[in-house]
Amino acid sequence: MPGIYDTQCGFKLFQSQPAKQIFNLARINRFGFDFEVLAIAKHLGYNFKEIGVEWNDDPNSKVRAGKEALRTLRDLLKVKWNFLSGRYK
Repeated sequence: MPGIYDTQCGFKLFQSQPAKQIFNLARINRFGFDFEVLAIAKHLGYNFKEIGVEWNDDPNSKVRAGKEALRTLRDLLKVKWNFLSGRYK
């Protein structure tokens, strides 16, 4: 997404009214949630920007990159399908 370098950062801040509108349209509950809400926000005409935050990785976190990459690709395709089928109106 242009202007956003880390769509998967779990730290996001929303104003109340846009959040209600965006999250009522969101359909994905996994890693794809991050880029889905950003895509919906852009589609609805909301402005957003990326700002830096200090992040500390959890050494006990276990993400299986290969398996999760395939699931994230599937979620990305779902977002595209949802746009094409008019589910984000």
